[in-house]
Amino acid sequence: MQNAESKMMRIEIFTDGACSGNPGKGGYGIVMKVPEKNYEKQFSQGYRLTTNNRMELLAVIVALEKLKSTENDIHIFTDSKYVSDAINQNWIYGWIRKGFKNVKNPDLWRRIIPLLKTHKTTFHWVKGHAGHPENEICDQLAVKASQSENLLVDEFFEQQKEEIHSEGNSLFPYLCSMNYLESLQQRYSVKKFDPAKKLSPEILQNILDAGKLSASSLGLQPYRILVVESDEMKQKLVPAFFNPSQISTCSHLMVIVTRKKIDENYIGNYFNHISQTREIPVENLQPFKKSIDSFMNLNSNEEMLHWNEKQGYLLLGNLMFAAALEKVDTCPMEGFKMDEISKILEIDSEIEKVTVTLALGYRAEDDAFQKMKKVRKPNEKLFKFL
Repeated sequence: MQNAESKMMRIEIFTDGACSGNPGKGGYGIVMKVPEKNYEKQFSQGYRLTTNNRMELLAVIVALEKLKSTENDIHIFTDSKYVSDAINQNWIYGWIRKGFKNVKNPDLWRRIIPLLKTHKTTFHWVKGHAGHPENEICDQLAVKASQSENLLVDEFFEQQKEEIHSEGNSLFPYLCSMNYLESLQQRYSVKKFDPAKKLSPEILQNILDAGKLSASSLGLQPYRILVVESDEMKQKLVPAFFNPSQISTCSHLMVIVTRKKIDENYIGNYFNHISQTREIPVENLQPFKKSIDSFMNLNSNEEMLHWNEKQGYLLLGNLMFAAALEKVDTCPMEGFKMDEISKILEIDSEIEKVTVTLALGYRAEDDAFQKMKKVRKPNEKLFKFL
């Protein structure tokens, strides 16, 4: 006779979550397969305000709740370390013992516990945006669900938000549960994008807003971001780059241009803007203005250009970090012919200089670089504590 284990049917569940803004509009996607019966079904749902990790976890919960039988061999494939490690590393059992004290998303973890006890599950982590067919489908389902009009209310999350605001605390530290280290681990400089995949306007604006909030010495922001989104303009720019693959396949190209000089007119406009925004008379800002004038006078034009470009690289870092959190791939590029780009984009080279560019999109399945291990200095060679 066959034992009970051999009779169990293998069911494969692929899940993914998405969130624009984090917290923001989110959604989950599920692909469920029963290879033995050649069965496949897809599920998805969007929420008006949630987080990426909640959607990752909810996708698994919903999938398990849809199973009618408990006599199956369930294999769950997720690109979320947050979910897979909590189960495979047995973190969840420690959380149970502590009553989920200081644990994010306790409502969902409590909801999944009886499902894990009921079903025989094995969790597999897969790398996101790495060409895994079902994971790519789940990602598309999740993103589409988050952008739909039929958005549900994540009641626990929104109630928690109201309570935290009512206590006068910041929402971000407690509720923003995106694992940023995981996002940075998956980030790499893409060599080839999938030209069929485009950034949504909402995600693009989130990344740009993050750039706007970038730290800038003295708050001067001596730069602009030119966003190239038309295929026609990108093709015009291809000859200006030494490695054209990224430009010809990316969804968007950001060109960071910095000012060569910061003149009195620029500084005057800056202080008028401060005055209007903070409702402070310009006269009250004179001590700050004098300190900026003094700094400018101490540095040559060449030194100021170098200083301005450093501000541009701070901006670049913010843009790349925000893109990683949005699960958008990037490639920063300095290998270009500056004069050609300036001519094509009609940049006045007497006033501004092209400093660096950033291609954005979603990695192509055949980009071999995504499968390479990330190489970084060991901690003992990188960090020194004094």
